[in-house]
Amino acid sequence: MRPEKEIQSLMLEPVLKVAYIIAYGSLLSNVLSSVYPYRQEFLTFTDSSLIVAQRQFYKIWEGKGYQVGYRFEDVGDNESVDIYVENPEGSGKLVYMLVPKISPTGLCFLDIYEVTDVTSHGTELQPMNLRTGANEGPVLRIEYGGTYVTGNRLLSDVIPGGTSVRAVGTVAELGEGIIFDEGSRILIRITNKSASTAYIGIRLVWWEE
Repeated sequence: MRPEKEIQSLMLEPVLKVAYIIAYGSLLSNVLSSVYPYRQEFLTFTDSSLIVAQRQFYKIWEGKGYQVGYRFEDVGDNESVDIYVENPEGSGKLVYMLVPKISPTGLCFLDIYEVTDVTSHGTELQPMNLRTGANEGPVLRIEYGGTYVTGNRLLSDVIPGGTSVRAVGTVAELGEGIIFDEGSRILIRITNKSASTAYIGIRLVWWEE
């Protein structure tokens, strides 16, 4: 049978370990605070619950996330539709576009060009702020139907289409995402190659800061 003092020592050991960990953690936190006074804190809601979703969701919560969508109807075979996207000079913001999606009902060619000049502006699309009730509007300009002078072709791709009564085409994403610096502008051109008329939808989602 173990002596009473040995038993007390064994019972006290875990308590001392916990106390040591707490004290060490507090000391480490104070040291980090002095060395890195401007370190990034965890993102939280107003009730202090942690935000563990992707950064885009936090920007939506701040009222800085946007989306716009448009549908082109009865696009003839070999006809093209253009979407012009611009972050104007002097906007003071970077634009982070994460979900540029194109969804045609038939086979289409996709080409993206840099824009060197705008001969005439088209119809500007009105984005939706993804936090309903937020008043802040975007700097990004998105339009269709204008006349543009294009430079280098930046991307060339094919968007497959269906061939039966159940065909709904497919969705094409333009890479992993695009960051628009001030003064950046591109033209997204979709050409119907389905040998019949087609519907072409486009949806852009982004945040600005």
